[in-house]
Amino acid sequence: MQPIIFNPTPLASLLPTFTPEQAHAFSAILGRFLEAEAKGGAQGIEKQLAQELPGCDAKEIRAEIEAELKIYEQKQESLEKALANGRTKEQWLASEFHKASQNLATQEVLPYLNNLDNALKEANYKIQEALLTNEGLISQNPNLDGFIAEQQHANSFNLKATARGSQYRVEVLKPEGQYSKNGVDIVMKNGEGKIIQRHQSKYGQDAPNTQKAFEKGDYRGQQKLVPSDQKGATAGAGLKSYRQARSPRWHDQHAFKQARSQRAAEQSPTRGQTPPKHLQRLSS
Repeated sequence: MQPIIFNPTPLASLLPTFTPEQAHAFSAILGRFLEAEAKGGAQGIEKQLAQELPGCDAKEIRAEIEAELKIYEQKQESLEKALANGRTKEQWLASEFHKASQNLATQEVLPYLNNLDNALKEANYKIQEALLTNEGLISQNPNLDGFIAEQQHANSFNLKATARGSQYRVEVLKPEGQYSKNGVDIVMKNGEGKIIQRHQSKYGQDAPNTQKAFEKGDYRGQQKLVPSDQKGATAGAGLKSYRQARSPRWHDQHAFKQARSQRAAEQSPTRGQTPPKHLQRLSS
């Protein structure tokens, strides 16, 4: 049996190449956030988020940033303690991998990491594809923000599905020519590539505008998705936010366990294999 080799793709090769003008614009944005953080700490960042991204849930984004920073600080402290005790960075990293994968069978660890790496590569490629033109320039499409939001949601779902061992994947549909009226934006497919859910997404400036956008079309047979920060105002109209959306619950509960117990599943082929009776929404 050939050994399985983990070959992570360097992240830098997956990111778009920025022009000097784009890099300058990014530097200016970063400078504004650093200045806001210096003046007001986390609250300053939240206020700056509200200014830079009008209509977004600044509190929610701030909470995500704080959570990620906390994890970073914990890992940094752990690394510093390990170095102080005579361990190398490589030994510390190996230990962290072991902790993260201790619930997996040994033969599953490397395929699991390879699957995650491939999912990250695909996510970076898809967001780059949505952001840039064929010439490598940032798209000037007036609906660019919506395209990016749709792809970001699909990436988030697919990465989580990969991490859980789920067979389900989400795909943003891109027509060969023009977008058709009332066309489906996002689909969910099972492991056989069969479409099991169809979704229409709208991103209005606020909840009333988003709801009006749905009223202008005929979206029968499609589940309707809206920005998470508008979920309170649109819930009564039967619209679901991206954070309310879920994959089929049955598979979330059983698929990963089945992947770890393949031999037992073969001995009991009906165990955990009854198809789901109810399909929930996409998981954000």
